[in-house]
Amino acid sequence: MDISPPHAYLKSIFRGVKTCTNVELINLTLLEADFKWLPPTGSDVSWIDVSVTPPSGQLRGHERTTVQISLIASKQQTIQDFRIPCLVDGMPDQLECVIHGDVQGLTVLVNSAIEQMTLSSNTQLELTMPLTATASKSCKSIEGQPISFGEDVGLYAPVQRWIEIVNPTPMVAELTTRMVNFGLLTQIKLSNSYCPHLSIGNEISARSQDTVETTKTERLDGVEEKPERRLLYDWCRTFLSNSRGACIFVHTAMTSEDGIYYKSVSKGSNRVFEPVSSWMIPAFGRLRLCLVCVADLWGAYKDCVELIARSVSGRRHLDPEPPTVNLPVQFTVIGCPILLTATSPFGQITNSVGRKLRSLSQTMEFLERDLVISAFTEQAKRLNVRFGDRFIGSSSVNRTVRLHNSSNQ
Repeated sequence: MDISPPHAYLKSIFRGVKTCTNVELINLTLLEADFKWLPPTGSDVSWIDVSVTPPSGQLRGHERTTVQISLIASKQQTIQDFRIPCLVDGMPDQLECVIHGDVQGLTVLVNSAIEQMTLSSNTQLELTMPLTATASKSCKSIEGQPISFGEDVGLYAPVQRWIEIVNPTPMVAELTTRMVNFGLLTQIKLSNSYCPHLSIGNEISARSQDTVETTKTERLDGVEEKPERRLLYDWCRTFLSNSRGACIFVHTAMTSEDGIYYKSVSKGSNRVFEPVSSWMIPAFGRLRLCLVCVADLWGAYKDCVELIARSVSGRRHLDPEPPTVNLPVQFTVIGCPILLTATSPFGQITNSVGRKLRSLSQTMEFLERDLVISAFTEQAKRLNVRFGDRFIGSSSVNRTVRLHNSSNQ
């Protein structure tokens, strides 16, 4: 009786994932022989679980059979001393199948993308220069490709950028995202179902369109219906309420098991956003994240997105994991959050696009609502104050202009 090959080298062994290989058991004689696989031996037995199929049997003369060996390694290291003995009736010595191989850990590829994503187009990103983060690296963190939201980000104008994380291993991974400086400080729960048009997938865009139409057609008792611009302003203010001029958060996530068909797993669809979010990446799968930036104060901003990948089957703080991926973020916000609104009678103060101004008899609450509707119009950057015709020495004329700080600072 003989084993072919007597030494099996496994090329792709991953921690916590079953790996299979086949060997042949050959009867070199004309006589029938019974065989039985025994428990493995060697110094690496403690962290490797193995099963042999079939565990026992009988071979006729010159017969051969295929034996499948399945093993699961719980440590990320080299298999150096692991043998599976086989007892054959009539043979003084046992046969042995020696297993060798390097047990690998989780690896992820990170790439940032500017193009917009949809769930139907199944866009294939060309990972020309992906950043590789593997558990075999001893460093704690590595820096990836910078993400730029642009040099002309407007006030209360959401901007989106995408990043893609590829899992080339058979291990299921968990990815945690966190913004270092300008992320969410607390959990955000949206009070309504409005979502701005961010081109983040047909399903989400359709939901946004339906939401806008529903909001426009429905009226609440005693409350004036809100136009699109007011809805967008309120949506941005929700994320900027505790910010320092800008806020960056993960709005949408899409996963794919085959790299072709994607499905939305967005937590934003539930109208709940977390300061630290976690996502599952299937084996050999991909995860696409949509980062959204909103701001209410001008200036140059710098931040960093932390991507922490961990294997689901790993033992916390015991097994090696990929280093944290840091993606630098930069953008420049333009525009002034100080807005002008008039409280004098209509006709005395108008803006450059003829904005309708309310009289003093109307409430300040209405002025605040009207401010957002009109003040963000690009052409309404200037107020024209009219003092009328006056004679020399006549009494002074007063006009009232209010300054409104729309930012959180």
